[in-house]
Amino acid sequence: MIALIVVIAGLLVGLVMGALGGGGAIMTVPLLTFALGLPPTHATVGSLVVVISGAISGLVSHLRRRHVRPGIGVVFGALGTGGAVLAANVSGLMDDAVLLTLFSALLVVVAAAVIVKNTRRRSSRPSSNHDGPENRLV
Repeated sequence: MIALIVVIAGLLVGLVMGALGGGGAIMTVPLLTFALGLPPTHATVGSLVVVISGAISGLVSHLRRRHVRPGIGVVFGALGTGGAVLAANVSGLMDDAVLLTLFSALLVVVAAAVIVKNTRRRSSRPSSNHDGPENRLV
């Protein structure tokens, strides 16, 4: 039964990451914690593996289509890696309940920001073509 949950959850996470360009950690942490019973600290590490795998496969696809700005991506990635190393050390010291609460709060803040920005964008300008160079990935 656990193997079936892992297969279905993995496919679902992959589909969401591929379609939306994100969501690996958002879905993986709760799935690993609540569906498979992993402690939150293990689930957050597991989600990193999922995000890395999804990011690499997405990067390769977008590189082929020339949708990547390597300079910005390398700088952003290096800074993100430094923050991830620091946060991984700190999160290992946290209580599981605190870690899940902080994760949940982050999801709420990000969701609210996306909804507000999308609502403002939609009401302030007509739809446009999103294939131009200004909309390329980092």
